[in-house]
Formats: sequence, C-alpha cells, structure tokens
Amino acid sequence: RSIAKAHGMHMHMLFLAHLRAPSLRHNVALAIDQPQQSLHEAIASVGARIGETGELLDLDRRRAAAGELEAQSASEGFWEDADAAEATLRTLAEHRAVLEQAARWEAAVEDAKAAADLEEAELVEEASAALASLDGELDAWELRSLMGGAHDSCGAVLTLTAGAGGVDAQDWAEMLLRMYRRWAEGHPSGYRVTLTERTEGEEAGIKSAALTIDGPYAYGNLKAERGTHRLPRL
Repeated sequence: RSIAKAHGMHMHMLFLAHLRAPSLRHNVALAIDQPQQSLHEAIASVGARIGETGELLDLDRRRAAAGELEAQSASEGFWEDADAAEATLRTLAEHRAVLEQAARWEAAVEDAKAAADLEEAELVEEASAALASLDGELDAWELRSLMGGAHDSCGAVLTLTAGAGGVDAQDWAEMLLRMYRRWAEGHPSGYRVTLTERTEGEEAGIKSAALTIDGPYAYGNLKAERGTHRLPRL
C-alpha cells in the first residue's frame, strides 16, 4: 500500500488491493483467449472461489438467521416497537441480499458448465465473459466480508484539513479532494458524493473540506485511513 503525505495534512486515504492470487484470474482470462480449451479450468477456479467466499460470508449462519428474522417479522405484535422492527427488517434485507447474490453466482457457474458441455462457440464465449465478470464481483465481496464493524456498511463523512505547511499543504489538500471525489464518483457501488464544506486557501488550494459519501460500505472502505499524511519535497 502506498501512502502519500502532506505537511500536517489530516485526511483519509484509500488504496484497494486484490485479495486473491492472480492464478485464478489468469484461468478466467485463458477461457477468453482459448475458449474451449480453458473454459473448464475457469469454471473450476471460479467455483472454488465461490466456495471460499461462501465460507467467508458464512452462508449457513445467514440462512439460519434469515429464517429466524422472517419468523419474528411475521409474529404478532412485531410492530409494537417500530424502531426495533425496522432494525430487524434491515438486517433481514442484508442477509437476503447476500444469499441471493450467492445463488446468482452458483447459477452462473452452472450456466457455464452447460455451455461447456454443448461446445457451441457463441455460448462458450458468453460463458467465459460471464465468468470474468463474476471473478471481479468475488473480489469485491471478499473485501466486503472483512468489513464486519457495526458501522462498516454505512455511508461516510470524509474531512480534509491542511495543517502546518502553508500554501503547499493547502494546494496538496485540494489535489486530494479532487482525487477522493473522483474515486467515490467512479466507485462500482455508485456512491453519491456531496461537497458539504470547503474553505479556500490563502493563495491556492483549500484550508479544509468535507465530503459526504452515501452508499454501501463507504465507511468500511475509508475508516482505516484516518491520520496525518505528509508529502515531502525531493
């Protein structure tokens, strides 16, 4: 992980890394370059990843928890405590979303197996592209599985403050603000980004700024990056 630092600059910085070994993705790429020869290898690799991701997401526990919450939501007097009921339904929706996503992954692999058995070039090409896309989804879900904090699934407010360093720190702060906005606006989760505060610098850049980033796991992605960062001159 690379961290850039500015003079007394207080901010959050995020760099994401793939969690899986490149060999699995390599098999998926081979399935596209050499369709019939490598599709079976890609199916095996992605299938193994689905199994591992399922363990990380603890699907059996989620199924049991979803069943219990569904029973609670159907019980008499469930809405007597509206706040508790809404919290229960939010948790139930989260479990259902994970379970449904896992089912879609498994269905995609089964479709790829059927395409491989039929040995039709067009179907093999479509299955290979679907597996490559699925491989990227698994990367995102493996990262998400590490975010189990109470607020990790929430949005975030990101603040940047230029400390000691004068104009240089203020100019660097503005560059980082642009970088963060572009990262959030281009995130696959479709984050909604709002600039809620901006104080201009004396000659250039900004003294401070705040971004509100709304979307799933924005806080989980950013929480570890708080701190003071410095950009040394060479």
